[in-house]
Amino acid sequence: MKLVLHAPCYTASSLPKDEDEFYQLCYVTINDLVCGASVPFQFRHPHETELCAVEEQDGMIVVRSRTAFTEEKLRQVISLNYVFNCLHALSTQKKNSRVNCH
Repeated sequence: MKLVLHAPCYTASSLPKDEDEFYQLCYVTINDLVCGASVPFQFRHPHETELCAVEEQDGMIVVRSRTAFTEEKLRQVISLNYVFNCLHALSTQKKNSRVNCH
């Protein structure tokens, strides 16, 4: 089985203008079998209070809301904190095992 990846691109003028509607993308095989769907999403203009974060990934510009950006940073901090706590526990355990051996 050969995996083929495609990245659709749309011009801004071809996107829906209705901000109240929700949309989903359907993933369809070459045999017209639906094999998945995206989470529902909306096209809308951000409000002034939503300040967006912009960053570059693989040559693409990614624009996210401040809430999404903050949530991702929080997940990263929680993950780093977990790793730090594990390393600290291992270090403490190693020190205690040395003391017990002497």
